[in-house]
Amino acid sequence: METLTPSVAASATRTATRTTTRTTTRTLGYQLERDRLEQRAVRVRQVIRALRDRAEARDTTGGAPRPLRAAIEDFGRELAELERRLHHRGTAGAAGR
Repeated sequence: METLTPSVAASATRTATRTTTRTTTRTLGYQLERDRLEQRAVRVRQVIRALRDRAEARDTTGGAPRPLRAAIEDFGRELAELERRLHHRGTAGAAGR
């Protein structure tokens, strides 16, 4: 069995601690980003639902205004991008669908 001198043992301990801390930080950052994306996707779905309800209410009086339809399309594109990013991060089928 190999014996480490005190300075080598201390250096090995510091290296192991730094590696563990970096890995934990990356994992925490990854989780926080995924949570942020999931929460944003839920909020965007709620906005789209509210805008569609408003557009349907306006359909009986000559159709939804162009800016309202454009907003629904824009939020739809944003939602598609959020879902793509979530799928890329391995969370396909995020909550709120």
